[in-house]
Amino acid sequence: MFGIYPYTTVTEKQRTAMEAAQVQYVYQSVAELVETVCLKLL
Repeated sequence: MFGIYPYTTVTEKQRTAMEAAQVQYVYQSVAELVETVCLKLL
């Protein structure tokens, strides 16, 4: 699925910014994200 990869890979700058903002982020694989999207579409 186009556009999924950026959600699976976080740059060091993004990671630092999320830590500074105290944002909880759950890292997911491409397969996990695609499965979730497909199940929601069904």
